Amino acid sequence: MKTIRSSSVLFFTKNIKDFIKDDYITANNDDEINSVIKRVQQNNKSTIIVVENKKITGIITEQDIARRIVGVVPLTTKVKEVMTSPVITCYDYEILFSAIGKMRKEELRHLPVVNSQEEIVGMLTLDKALSAEIETSLKWVDDLTQETDFEGIKKLKENQLKTAVEMFNENIPETDVSYFLSFLNRIVYRRSVKNAIEANKKKNILHEKDIPKFCIIIMGSGSRMESLLHPDQDNGIIYELSKENENKKEVIDRYFYELAKEFTKTLDDVGIPFCKGNIMGTNPVWRKSLEQWITDFDEWINSGSDQNLLYVDELYDFSSVYGDEKLKDTLKDFILKKLEKTPSFFNYLLKRESETTFGLNWFGGFITEKKDKSNKGLLNIKHAGLLPLIESIRMYSIKYKIKEVSTLERLDKLIELKVFDSDQADFFKSGYKFLVYLLLKNQIRAYSENREIKNYINPKSLLEREKDFLKIYLRRIEKLKKELRTEFTGQYV
Repeated sequence: MKTIRSSSVLFFTKNIKDFIKDDYITANNDDEINSVIKRVQQNNKSTIIVVENKKITGIITEQDIARRIVGVVPLTTKVKEVMTSPVITCYDYEILFSAIGKMRKEELRHLPVVNSQEEIVGMLTLDKALSAEIETSLKWVDDLTQETDFEGIKKLKENQLKTAVEMFNENIPETDVSYFLSFLNRIVYRRSVKNAIEANKKKNILHEKDIPKFCIIIMGSGSRMESLLHPDQDNGIIYELSKENENKKEVIDRYFYELAKEFTKTLDDVGIPFCKGNIMGTNPVWRKSLEQWITDFDEWINSGSDQNLLYVDELYDFSSVYGDEKLKDTLKDFILKKLEKTPSFFNYLLKRESETTFGLNWFGGFITEKKDKSNKGLLNIKHAGLLPLIESIRMYSIKYKIKEVSTLERLDKLIELKVFDSDQADFFKSGYKFLVYLLLKNQIRAYSENREIKNYINPKSLLEREKDFLKIYLRRIEKLKKELRTEFTGQYV
């Protein structure tokens, strides 16, 4: 069975493109209002968008026509004299809830939608159908609709966590809450990058026409849409370096270093902390041209060193969060084809997998932390259960050339390929969801009590049935790891 999201979470992940209409006509600044109104009536439209050099300069709605134009001003009046200007707009790549929040905040019924060149592509109308679409989620819309400057990004991140807690407490499925957190983090990323681009303009590193196409990528749980309450940064930059720009290689890389420095600092300041392992665009290992990425990946795989294979492992789960996705697709295709021809990589994964801890001892008791005083007596549920399951499913995905990124989607694909039967996959799905539930519940409790958010839980605080389920799932995950080793060793060792 395919993964189905709750209606509340679906609402927060829908794109404006799916809701825009062509309920408008365009006019020029110097058109007479009489002729424009006739065209509105003939075409059965409700809004006039005034355009000059393909850019929006004004708007006139049907309410404007009825209340302050017809019978009020001469019909020979120029459009520019009665239009509303400047015009509030939104971009076609934005998310539905943010546009609706903007409409509610500005008390608008019509919101023009433009592309990245600021050209009109459609109209978003807050009509009955759309109102019904958002009715159950309105209580969260206003909190999550913020300005795009730093303070707005910070407020969005704060309200994201509050909303996730409310969703969890209203029994929205834990994996949907995780998906919601991941999706809002992507919005935080995009806004941070856009602000970094504006900040870079003031540094005059590169002329705007010389800035090559680029793509910001994220890795790990954020890429898999599996973030919880306190993820760190795992990001990188892919950029295009043409032969014409080869002589500007150093200054281009400096531009992207400064860009990374700006957006990673913003992310850290608003609550997505710097990666402790320095997997960020500020590190040249994770910031380079597409050609260099391909060259380096080839070298990483062929060298076989643990450090280089660690880079490969970190990079495997990646997706784009901003910019030209074709760069990401090209690199992803190369990686998948290269891994298919490199069975030694599986030996490395098996080695890493064997180093993960198991959560139960020989007597069926939980193995808790003994050395770290701050976590003494606690069970690291992420490293003892969740990551071993995620990594095992990922290894099967690499072997069977599965392009899906999230764990649940990979399990769906493994059913299609008959690697797992439905009962096996459903069990692993249930185990994954249960582990996310325990971890999220513990993190939400810590957040609500203003304590440090961790990946540890206190087994003594679990209900008896929770302890029983946890032991069942941990034993099965350990068995999966053994099955994986047998299968892969037989083929690759």
